[in-house]
Amino acid sequence: METIQVQGAPTYYRCEPGLLKKVPDLVKDETFTHGTIIHGSDSWEMAKPYIPAFPFAVETILYEGECTHKEVERIAEKITTTDVLIGVGGGKILDLAKACGAHLDLPVILIPTLVSNCAAWTPLSVFYDEDGNFLEYIIYKRSTYMVIVDPDMLANSPVEYLRAGIGDTIAKWYEADVLTSHMKEKPLPLEMALHAAKLCRDVLF
Repeated sequence: METIQVQGAPTYYRCEPGLLKKVPDLVKDETFTHGTIIHGSDSWEMAKPYIPAFPFAVETILYEGECTHKEVERIAEKITTTDVLIGVGGGKILDLAKACGAHLDLPVILIPTLVSNCAAWTPLSVFYDEDGNFLEYIIYKRSTYMVIVDPDMLANSPVEYLRAGIGDTIAKWYEADVLTSHMKEKPLPLEMALHAAKLCRDVLF
């Protein structure tokens, strides 16, 4: 019998203009005492003006260009007292934050600065080698704890990334349809995932 794995959505997902200003309120009831922000240089400069102070201590770690297994190990070695990871950036940074969260068994908050891909939503990371060549992708058992999307910030990102995100989103439906159209019976989680992909496609059309 053919099986298809369907992963759940982030535990908490919210998208609205000005949302980053509300970050302290979104996490104030959590038990977090120390966070680590994983970011790129450009993405952090873009996001900093939108993010007020967190209601707990935070440190920052600059990523070094690729989502690699070596980079996960490097960042994990630097993290000692953290009880929540916060990924701020594009797809590779978000994938890196998810990978570090899985490696350290820590919850992850993602703040995307680009809308070029679905890294903020999907519970997987794409890994590359140090030269940027694709190696593999790993699917995690646990979905991302929180995804915070602020259109006010994303509207200032390069337009070519928005175009890429539109293409990536539309493609999801057609990819899923090809993989599942031959199935006579689809389990409910799969039907829900297909319906979500179709809704996204229809909205864009």
